[in-house]
Amino acid sequence: QTSYLNIQLSKFEGYSSELDIYSFQQEFEKLYLKSTPTEMLPDLLKNNYLSDPALSLVNSLDDINEIWKRLHKSYCIISKN
Repeated sequence: QTSYLNIQLSKFEGYSSELDIYSFQQEFEKLYLKSTPTEMLPDLLKNNYLSDPALSLVNSLDDINEIWKRLHKSYCIISKN
């Protein structure tokens, strides 16, 4: 059994979220990827860890990979150095 050590993951809503999309995905997957069936991940993510406007972008999607792609496309921050 994996212990979750009381890790709290805040909802991702977009640019105003505590974590950027990459960190958020990493934390979500750390918590659920091994213990949750793949087909349940989209609903788990959408129902518990996303809020608008990010939720609105992916609400119609049922594939976790497509959800991550859309969120990355919309919320990745590209450094202009």
